[in-house]
Amino acid sequence: MTATAPAPGWYPYGPAERAAEWDGRAWTGHHVADPAVSTLPSHRRPLEFLTRPWFWLIVAGVVITAAAGAMWNAGESAWWIAPVAVGLILALSGIVLLFRPRLRFAEVADLPVIIGAGVASGLIGLAVAFLLEGRLEPHLRVPFALDLWLSGPIEEACKIAVPVLLLVFARTRFGDPRAGVLMVLVSAAVFGLGEGLQYVSGGSGANSHLLQSLVRPLAEISHPLWAAIAAGAIWLAAHRSGRVLTWAGLVGWLVAAGLHSLHDGLFSSQQRGTENLTTDRDLSMTDVAVSALVGNAISIIAAVITFLVLRHVLRELTPPTAVDTAPLLWRPRLAPWGVPAATRERWASEDPVSSSSRME
Repeated sequence: MTATAPAPGWYPYGPAERAAEWDGRAWTGHHVADPAVSTLPSHRRPLEFLTRPWFWLIVAGVVITAAAGAMWNAGESAWWIAPVAVGLILALSGIVLLFRPRLRFAEVADLPVIIGAGVASGLIGLAVAFLLEGRLEPHLRVPFALDLWLSGPIEEACKIAVPVLLLVFARTRFGDPRAGVLMVLVSAAVFGLGEGLQYVSGGSGANSHLLQSLVRPLAEISHPLWAAIAAGAIWLAAHRSGRVLTWAGLVGWLVAAGLHSLHDGLFSSQQRGTENLTTDRDLSMTDVAVSALVGNAISIIAAVITFLVLRHVLRELTPPTAVDTAPLLWRPRLAPWGVPAATRERWASEDPVSSSSRME
């Protein structure tokens, strides 16, 4: 069931005696003095994640994928692809659900359509990326190590291509910034699922299935995080400016692509030639243990860093209905992304007192 979205109006957003304008879909960036607004409560719960379903979905996904991959590796039965897929789906679903209490996705209109568009986008993006990257390696003889460094711009473009086209040609339905973020999160999760299955099932070397099943869940969960950085900046700036191409959106996409390339590029030192040596050569159990420890450590660090960057972007989309329960770092700063310069100058010259602040 879709929750009631906050109506257009002036709402508290964090600071005392300040209210900000919400236009029904996003904060406009306009904030004014309002003596009726008191300081919102501060929330500090550093271990709160241990009580959240998203965290345990990721844990369950990692365990199931690792166990299924180990059984597959021992028996060489392709039927183990099914529980591997279940494990990856759980881990990636956990990442999508991570943002549900902060962005209140249930308030977004046409929720089934948004999710369906995200699934279709992920499948299309995966197919296009597979063709592009597949051509780089065997046909153009691009070293696999270089292909890893190129993965950022290629894959981040593929994951958001369909959602951006929907933003261009169907803005009424797909222009809500929170809808855009959710659509891209789903798209990237589907993309990560396909990539993970490809790596786990595609290896030809001894113990390849085992190694990939140990590292893929944590390697893939950053796909939604990277893509959402671009989505948050693109959709908010487009909503405010009326233009899809904005500086804020471009910077958001470049940051996402850069973080992605850095993560994948860190594994390039293990590669030689046009083959992926972690899937195409025989590995000892020692090789598996060392590669799994190093790979998962890199993926965890990358996910944490990416999340911190992403929170800086998505806090601007925290709606009025979630502000009072949100931690300080999830409350909007009202960054002026996409607000025309003339509008910002007009706002700066007038600071009317508003008494219409309310929460619905």
